[in-house]
Parts: sequence; structure tokens; C-alpha cells
Amino acid sequence: MAVLPIAPYDPSRVIQQFGSIVPSAYGPDSRISITPTGASFTVMQGQDGHIIRVKQRAVHHLLVFTLMKSDPANDLLDELFRNDVESLLPSGIVKYQLTDNNGTSKCTAAYAWISQQPDLTYTAAGEAYTWNAVLASADVRTRSLTFLP
Repeated sequence: MAVLPIAPYDPSRVIQQFGSIVPSAYGPDSRISITPTGASFTVMQGQDGHIIRVKQRAVHHLLVFTLMKSDPANDLLDELFRNDVESLLPSGIVKYQLTDNNGTSKCTAAYAWISQQPDLTYTAAGEAYTWNAVLASADVRTRSLTFLP
């Protein structure tokens, strides 16, 4: 019987950097989600059935991540968002980087900004903030995990 490969995964080895801010205390469920806003290719079909494949260059990505309220990064992200809203210039646009040290997935974006402040909620359970951001000019590489030898 063949030996199946095993790939270890440690969520703490997935590191994101939002400008100079490096969050570390992620929420209990979904940590980080990077989603394209549309397809990279669409199809235009004529009446006679001819098809043209159209490359869409205006695709940006939505970034969502959840941090425990205890993470000091929340204060820094809130300050970045507030400065951006209150400034006459786009002062909240920063570089973004995500590296998965479990494998080879990564994401970089030349332009990233907080698009929405988290909801402020209080419950009987622990609290977390869900941050929403936009990644423009992003290079997203979805790759494999690194297998044990």
C-alpha cells in the first residue's frame, strides 16, 4: 500500500501585513478571505453563435479578516481608516502582503485600503472585529501546501 503524503498546516504561519500593520490575534473562525470581484474573462456571444473571450482588467479583490478585540492592530487600523476619511488626500492607501509559510500561496497588492469600519457589537461571548478592505492591482497566487518528506 502506498504511503499518502501529509501536509501540515499551522494558521499562525499565515502572515498578512497591511501597510506597516501586522495583525496577529485572529478570530475563532474564518481568518482571512481574499475574493476577486469578478471573473477574469467574460464571454460575448453573437447571434450566429460566434464567441469572443474578453479579458477583464478591472478586477480588484475584497479582503475580509476578523481580529479579536484584544489585538492592538485594531487601534492602528481604525486610525488608518479615520485619517483616510478625514483627509483631503487618500492617506489610507497602503501596500498589502500575505504570505502562507505553510506552502507557496501569497498575495501582494500595490494599493489597499479599509473600505468599511467594523460593526461595534457586544455579546455574552467574546468579541471580534471584522475588517473589510479593497486590494487593487493585486497579484494573488493560490498554490499548494508543502508536504512532509
